[in-house]
Amino acid sequence: MDTPCFSSWSNEFQHHARQFRQLTQGFLHQLQLLGATWIPAQRFAQADDGTFSGIRKWPLKPIFWTFFWQTAQAGASCGDAVRQARAICTSQAQPLPADQSGLYCTARSKLTLGGLDSVHRDLVQNAQAQILEGNLWSGYRMLALDGTCFTMADTPENQAVYPQPSVQKPGCGFPIARLLAFFRLRTGLIRDWITDNWHQHELGLLPRLLEVVRRGELLLADRGFGNFCGAGPVH
Repeated sequence: MDTPCFSSWSNEFQHHARQFRQLTQGFLHQLQLLGATWIPAQRFAQADDGTFSGIRKWPLKPIFWTFFWQTAQAGASCGDAVRQARAICTSQAQPLPADQSGLYCTARSKLTLGGLDSVHRDLVQNAQAQILEGNLWSGYRMLALDGTCFTMADTPENQAVYPQPSVQKPGCGFPIARLLAFFRLRTGLIRDWITDNWHQHELGLLPRLLEVVRRGELLLADRGFGNFCGAGPVH
């Protein structure tokens, strides 16, 4: 299969990846300043009751940005994340969060999937809004398709839905999930994704993900998806 245009697309991805690493290798306050223009402030409104009402040492806004910073660093520990959060609070004369990584981890676990998904949608929509019509490829918005596997916390609930490999000795492995995702080629951001257990092939997941392809979008995938025939093109 001949893919003469793939090199330019691949370079575009690498460019975005390098930019992200450069922007997130600094301090927590730099990442927060960068992201504040992309995420509405109301996403971090502290509720009087609910999940974060009893964690005053780690309110919603600092726990989100601290966790965001930690996930963007290669090998950053929870202790590193706490020190970053305390440093920014000290510089801004704000109350310091608790100096125990255990309390940080407890607060971090309270972040809801719905809340994180809302932030993600804000980022994707705001980034897409910056793309001019002239930057489209032949008038199309380009999506790239790819998949991977990842491990999760070893809990009975996760093991039941995402079992570990059968060759793994019981009690020694972690639940494994398969992820299939659409990336915005111009921004490098994941737009939509779907997960299942690792026994499920990516081709089996693709029909469920194709439901979110929109008018005016063109899908780019490797030759592993070349033998899939869908119900018809999206116009």
